[in-house]
Amino acid sequence: EIDTYMQRGLAGSLGSCIAQTVFYPLDYVRTRQQVDKAAKNRTLVEVLQVNLKDGGIARLYTGFQSSIISVTISNFVYFFAFSALNHTYRRHARSDPSIPTSFALAAAAGILNVVATTPLWVAATRIRLQERLQDGKRCTSIVDTLLRILRLEGWQAVFGGLVPSLFLVTNPVIQFVTYDRIMMMLRASSGEPSALSILLASAVAKFLATLCTYPLQTAQNRLRSKSARAACGSSTVGCLLELLREGGLIAWFRGIETKLLQTCAFAAFQFLCVEKIELVIIFALSKLYAARADTH
Repeated sequence: EIDTYMQRGLAGSLGSCIAQTVFYPLDYVRTRQQVDKAAKNRTLVEVLQVNLKDGGIARLYTGFQSSIISVTISNFVYFFAFSALNHTYRRHARSDPSIPTSFALAAAAGILNVVATTPLWVAATRIRLQERLQDGKRCTSIVDTLLRILRLEGWQAVFGGLVPSLFLVTNPVIQFVTYDRIMMMLRASSGEPSALSILLASAVAKFLATLCTYPLQTAQNRLRSKSARAACGSSTVGCLLELLREGGLIAWFRGIETKLLQTCAFAAFQFLCVEKIELVIIFALSKLYAARADTH
């Protein structure tokens, strides 16, 4: 069973790593729009043009190394935990989990992932924004950044954005509930949905999930950033109120067009990679076990 959890975890982390490499510039621009006041009123194209002019393609991959480490570890934890929880439930209940139970298991895996990896994302955000800490030095590596944040700002800063991150576990729940309802309506009206219908249903579900939770994502990134954290305090509510005073409701959704493009494209590419990589891992393991059996 551990092999099953490991292969799902490895597939999840490698698939996410590939997707993050392809779509990182969009993630970089979205973070800038959420946190950097100079970029808040600019469109996706405008922010891309400014950054390309300032530093070329390399500028759009600022902080990529720390981000890819965070993505790889985070997705390994999530896919491994969700697979383990599902297998454990099936073994004890002797049946497949119901939809509410699946949501609960996904939420549990999400909470474990958030608590385990929030410090990594705090460091990755600081490095991406090229921030200087109180000692005047820029953030470089994950370990160095975390140790300096802990020494200069305390453990609360290391877990900056933890609360909105925990609330953001609702994102996949909203996505799956919405998708399930749309599929039920499609089956009731026209029978088994076509491939295009399934594609559209999943796109709408992801769109709604992102729309419902985006203000929390904005608060999350601001609480991870030193400069934005100083302006809005250390609480999620305080951050959202400060954004409201700063620019009205539109400030809560700053950079959402970039996020919607990035998250929908990322999710589709990610899961395509995950499923294909898992098949390769299963094939490789079966060959390995067969070779071992032949030697005994």
